[in-house]
Amino acid sequence: MNLLSLFSYGNFVLFLLLSIYSIQFSPIRSKLNKYSFWVCLALGEWNLCYVFFYIAPNSSTALIWHKLALIGMYCFPAFTLYFFIVLTKRDTIFKNKYHYFIFYLVPAILILISLFSKNTALVQALVQSSSGLGWTYVNSTNSILYWVTLLYLYCYFYFAFFLLYKWGKNSNYIGEKKQARIFILVDATILMLGSITDFFYPLIDNFLPPMANLFTIVFILFFIYIIRRYNMFDIHHIASPELIINTIMDPVMVLDENFKIIRSNPAAENILGYSSSYLKNKNLVEFLLGNTDINNKILMELLETKEFKNKELNVITSKGEIINSLFSASTAEDRINGFLGIMITFKDITEIKVIEDNLKFVNSKYRKTADKLYKIANFDPLTRIANRRLFFENIKQKIKQYEQTGKDFGVIFMDLNGFKPINDKFGHNIGDKALIESVCRLKLCTYDEDVLARMGGDEFVLIVSDTSSINERINKIKTLFLSPMHIDGCICNLGIAAGTSIYSQSNRDLDELMRIADILMYEDKKKSKVK
Repeated sequence: MNLLSLFSYGNFVLFLLLSIYSIQFSPIRSKLNKYSFWVCLALGEWNLCYVFFYIAPNSSTALIWHKLALIGMYCFPAFTLYFFIVLTKRDTIFKNKYHYFIFYLVPAILILISLFSKNTALVQALVQSSSGLGWTYVNSTNSILYWVTLLYLYCYFYFAFFLLYKWGKNSNYIGEKKQARIFILVDATILMLGSITDFFYPLIDNFLPPMANLFTIVFILFFIYIIRRYNMFDIHHIASPELIINTIMDPVMVLDENFKIIRSNPAAENILGYSSSYLKNKNLVEFLLGNTDINNKILMELLETKEFKNKELNVITSKGEIINSLFSASTAEDRINGFLGIMITFKDITEIKVIEDNLKFVNSKYRKTADKLYKIANFDPLTRIANRRLFFENIKQKIKQYEQTGKDFGVIFMDLNGFKPINDKFGHNIGDKALIESVCRLKLCTYDEDVLARMGGDEFVLIVSDTSSINERINKIKTLFLSPMHIDGCICNLGIAAGTSIYSQSNRDLDELMRIADILMYEDKKKSKVK
């Protein structure tokens, strides 16, 4: 076994292992796996035959092995082209069975002619190479079969290169772009080197044997690299992108880094009212209501944060309808391709928003009604200060606070002097205004934690939080009521009587607290009458 024969045997073993690997999980799982198997088998058969071709004892034996090798060599371009057709998802061009018949007819005819004719496309005669490495060809450009074979090889491979180029150019995945470039480079290299050694060099010299089969080692190495690096035969990689997106019930769109729509699922197309072809390469912002700069800013933030959830945006449909939508998005990345795109999903919440708005309106009306009822129940309608009910609620809170913290408090009971004569002389309208003015004066003596309340008629009570200033507070109140009130041209002279009581000094009893303050207030009122 010479060096080229050994090298060719090594290629055969590698292709055999690679063909087994291609279908190790399931021979019928996908067309891609099956045609990987057939490509590797064809190249393996070609290399195996050339193991014996290089070391054949005579030219007739070498010719037999050469003819058998042509089966693999002629099948390789057809199987490879169909492999790339499947890889680039163009297998829909084979709509009928006769398309397959036409596709494989050329290599089948070339194989039959080569097997049953005296000469082949490459061989007019066989001679030992002057390098001593085995048999080599003597061929001629006068052979029609020579030119037909060249045309077959270059047409099939260049069509494959065209499909790969378009696939890589239009793909949004970095991994697919790299695969396309690698396949084009590798197969173009093998085609060029094989053409030189097997077609053109034998026309001018017989120093080297044919070595196109040996150059397929390049294909082996890079094919293994692509399979391992880009998970070519991973069933999830093959099935998931289109299948998963199209079967999701919610609207889904995939955007590129410029927020242009790469693909959309039927649910998104239905809700927007546009076809997938129309949506493709359109910027998502075109379909969002509102300020374009603000919407762009929201999407730019997504690239930095990698995701957002439940962001409300309004979508405009093809009919001009506005749909309230809840958007969620995240950037998709993986080890192989890096940035894959932005996954956007959204749902129509228009009906929910209508219900929410109605609930807000109802709640608002309820709150207004509740506030109104609360004010009626707890505040004096004339003076707008706390009424008797709210006063006692505050007293109870002060008692509870005293029990917890020991903070004392007091009350000042007050009754207006001279109020009835004003009512009798000027009428209830002036009387009411006199009460309102009285409250304004009392508020001047009320601090933050104090509570001023109207107990009824012309009686008022003040809850005092700072008991140390309670006498000072009474003096201030009495001083404020020394000056007359000028109401609608009427001069109203009102005085005030006051009595105080401190909780801690009233046996810590609410009734006792009120009784003491009430008694002292009436004593003060009697003094005022005496004067």
